[in-house]
Amino acid sequence: MVAEIAPRRRRSSLIAAYSIIFLDNFGFAVVFPIFPVLFLSQACNILPAHINPKACHLLLGFVMAAFPFAQFFGAPLFGDFGDRFGKKKALYFTIIGTVVGYALSAYAIHLLSFYLLLFGRLLTGFFAGNLSLAMAAIADLNPDRKKRGKSMSLVAALLGLSWISSIGLGAFFTNPDNQKLFNPAIPLLITAFLSLVSLWILKRYFFESSRPPSAHRFHFLGGLHNIIHVLESKGLRTYYFILFFWVLGTILALQWVAPVSMMKFGVSTTQIMWLLLASGVAWTLGSGVINPFLIQAFSMKTIYLWVLVAIALFYFLTAASDFFFYFSILYVLSAIPTSIAWSDNFSLISLAAHENEQGKAMGLAQSTTAFAEFVGPILGGIVAGISVAPLFYICALFVLVSFLLLLLTTLKKKHD
Repeated sequence: MVAEIAPRRRRSSLIAAYSIIFLDNFGFAVVFPIFPVLFLSQACNILPAHINPKACHLLLGFVMAAFPFAQFFGAPLFGDFGDRFGKKKALYFTIIGTVVGYALSAYAIHLLSFYLLLFGRLLTGFFAGNLSLAMAAIADLNPDRKKRGKSMSLVAALLGLSWISSIGLGAFFTNPDNQKLFNPAIPLLITAFLSLVSLWILKRYFFESSRPPSAHRFHFLGGLHNIIHVLESKGLRTYYFILFFWVLGTILALQWVAPVSMMKFGVSTTQIMWLLLASGVAWTLGSGVINPFLIQAFSMKTIYLWVLVAIALFYFLTAASDFFFYFSILYVLSAIPTSIAWSDNFSLISLAAHENEQGKAMGLAQSTTAFAEFVGPILGGIVAGISVAPLFYICALFVLVSFLLLLLTTLKKKHD
């Protein structure tokens, strides 16, 4: 049940939720320029020198997969906790947990300890329920369909801005040209500090957006049981499958664009940094500028169908590129429809869910995302150990599967 909240408190809570999302994604993205350097570069190698390149790719995939693997279990748990006891209480737990996780990961990098880093990523991932909780709060504060769509576009734009900031920070501290500052642990320590800032923002500015049910029984594994409950809705079930294949394709591209650039084109970390920064700008442009105009003119399903086709086409052309310049341009352009697809998919899930189950629905969406993000790097590590050439073709294939699922669902509803 959505609580009555004064306009001033509503604005304050929205600003707090947006800030938490910005800082949460900052911590998620900061590792992308760091981990390829740790696992694939001789400048700072967390693995013994005698390990062969195939194993390096596979172990990189395991570390990348550790975060979403733990998130798969944690997200529905904290989503259900937020629905039952209040999102503010749940956010306290998740933010404190991520602070500890980032600090431990930074210490592991300082020690060059692979196993401690793996544990740190598992711990951080388990408590990474901030995004779904904050998005559920935003959904509660925007019951109108158009407003909710615009708010999700703003969330996607903030994700792009936080991506730009985190990639710049991570690349700066892992650039060999900055020898005195060359320490990949520093960005994670900064992220831990920023998470503490988000804790202060939560305490000072966030007000509950919904009333927890009066009769609440919470079980530790209740969040996982909710997966079956929420999937009983045919409309929601379809969106979760679409989300899974879409994320599988896009996360595979996102997590392996830096290794592909290094292995296929032999580019420097500085060039990779500019590629990732440009993709963040394109993401922000798509979600913050283009999508709000599209929502006014077309239905979200129609927009979603067309952007899925565009993403698949861009990935296919990217895979076929033999020059880094064309590879970069195509990858950057793919970020525009990708950001639009992200906001529209979460908007459709939110609108299809009951108002008292926004935390469950968003938690399950984050679990679906996490499961795809777990499968993606493992698959990427196996494929890259053989050859990086087919990676983006595989990305295009998964996105096409999500397009076909959405198309078949849309045609079936029109026929019915």
